[in-house]
Amino acid sequence: MNKSMSLIPRPLLDASTGGAKADGLSGAGSLPTSDDEHLPVVPEQPLMLAAAQQETELVTSYWLASPDGTALPTPLAGQYLPISVEVPGHGLLRRTYTISAFEAGLYRLSIKRECLPDRPPGRVSNHIHDNWTVGDLISAGVPQGHFVLDGASSRPIVLLAGGIGITPLLAMLRELAEREARRNVVLVLAMRHQHDHPFQSEVADLACRMPNLTVHVRYSERLPGAVSDRAPDSHGLVDEALLRDLVPSPNVDVYLCGPAPFMNAMDQILTALGVADERVRYESFGPATLESRSKQAQVTRSGENAVVRFVKAGIAAPFDPRALNLLEFAEDLGLNPPFSCRSGRCGACTTRKLSGAVRYDHVPAAAIAKDEVLLCCALPDGPVSLEL
Repeated sequence: MNKSMSLIPRPLLDASTGGAKADGLSGAGSLPTSDDEHLPVVPEQPLMLAAAQQETELVTSYWLASPDGTALPTPLAGQYLPISVEVPGHGLLRRTYTISAFEAGLYRLSIKRECLPDRPPGRVSNHIHDNWTVGDLISAGVPQGHFVLDGASSRPIVLLAGGIGITPLLAMLRELAEREARRNVVLVLAMRHQHDHPFQSEVADLACRMPNLTVHVRYSERLPGAVSDRAPDSHGLVDEALLRDLVPSPNVDVYLCGPAPFMNAMDQILTALGVADERVRYESFGPATLESRSKQAQVTRSGENAVVRFVKAGIAAPFDPRALNLLEFAEDLGLNPPFSCRSGRCGACTTRKLSGAVRYDHVPAAAIAKDEVLLCCALPDGPVSLEL
């Protein structure tokens, strides 16, 4: 998920699976236009897997280096790295993973294996866990994304992380530890239990270095007989009482990342606490937007197996419901549409709809014409033909 100093009002999240909330950002560079035919495709480069470290049973961190040993370009804290992975039976698939740390010129990607019984396995994430070994060459783009710290603000900072949503916020926290000694920072971590809680030691070390940092860890589950060097501060779901205690003033900058149910709950609480829309930046994993502050699109799943035609590419295939949206489906078929935010804000993935209909899992923030489609948050609503 590059920065400009403008703030983008957050579009609201609906209760899809985890996704990304509109973020107000700061940084360098401008958002791409919606005229995607003229957007340059950023060439990929080979990076070498230098090291791997298991953080929890399901989360492993992968350190990527330049094969010639030179330092990689410095990312902005919170950005992601696009990578392409050859998955047997599926071809070349493109995904983006947060850069959870940048050290000694290397990128750290912290990737969770998806193995929950109520959702399909992560095709690329699980392939990475099963197949990446030190020394492998990985095809990667350059750091991208707008979920970054507002460098112009002096307001206190609140970081709200749900599960693996800690990864961009950890990168931000590391940057704050280096550059911000005066701004008060509150980090709230919502995890299932101690075995599902990555980066415990790293956050504890940062807390020792940052007297201006308050950390609160809340586990939603109690494990019988669980013993941990670092017990949670509380149990249950993150609620209004906790945030009201930790965030006494609404005049704060909030950075929010996690699955959609967590983000929707946090958005409602932040609204109750009086935090203004423009003070909340967010990112999530999968298709989601915050639902409490906009009218919602009505979503059904009737088009999941509809045939999608990509006319210029000469490809037609039934939509695979494991793809989160038409952008991911196109990438899974080997296409390389331009994109930036992957959450309906920037318009970079806009393409013309030649026939058929699509629907949106949330109301997109980017303006599009009647015959256009935002691939990153659209699903087919029956057979559809796209110019791409």
